[in-house]
Amino acid sequence: MPSYTNSHFLVRFIKFFGRNIFKNLPFLIGYSVLYLKSGVAIKIKEYSFEEVSELIVQGKSLIRFGDGEIHIMNFGSIHYENFSAKLRAVYMKIVKGYTKTSSYALGLNAWALEKKNSELRKQGQLYCWLPLKVQYLLTFPKDIQYFDASLFYRKNIFEKYVLPYIRNKHIILVSKKDNCDHVRGNALFDSISYVITPDFHSFTKFDEICKEIDIVIASTPRKDVVLLVSCGPASKAICFTYAEQGVQSIDVGRGLELVGTDEDLEFMLL
Repeated sequence: MPSYTNSHFLVRFIKFFGRNIFKNLPFLIGYSVLYLKSGVAIKIKEYSFEEVSELIVQGKSLIRFGDGEIHIMNFGSIHYENFSAKLRAVYMKIVKGYTKTSSYALGLNAWALEKKNSELRKQGQLYCWLPLKVQYLLTFPKDIQYFDASLFYRKNIFEKYVLPYIRNKHIILVSKKDNCDHVRGNALFDSISYVITPDFHSFTKFDEICKEIDIVIASTPRKDVVLLVSCGPASKAICFTYAEQGVQSIDVGRGLELVGTDEDLEFMLL
């Protein structure tokens, strides 16, 4: 009899193939080709941490794309956000519309792109990061810089490269209750409002979340507002929506848990 591991791989492969064969053939072909190539490593143009600070000063928003977003772009669900055609359409608009003059900068995991497939396979991470390589080659602009999507997972990066430039703004924190309570207890900001999101599947409440944000923005000049957003894949849609409206929006992700601490999440990085 096949082992659980082999059986699990077969089920996963069948789901992957069935999901992509009709809706996403270029991705399926690209994945199949790259899967067989052990030496594939992709170098991208990357902003330094200091340059990210300059982007913040310029009023640019920051939107991070990780493995979960890539999975949704390829018609998959993840455990904290189900697939949504509407969310996927927003992702495609963000990626394909990304230029040097965009209201936002995009973040990618350059360290995952730059690792050879053989290294990722040895670490058991090829399944996680190969879709990013394929999607980058198919969809993402190549002649533009990206920032490190894991930026805020590193110790004290937010405090050093972001906080000094937004501390005096009115912060709207958009996240689940636990994260809001954590930030409330650290008192890092002069002025802050909170918009509580669900712990999971926040995109199902996208319109309601935006209505709450709009209420706060209505009483404050847009140039004086910064959104800090941490609510899973929905964060990207929220940041993009408000960046396009002239409201600086920063997709912090799980890095929000580190704000005001001396900790890091670098164990999550390869």
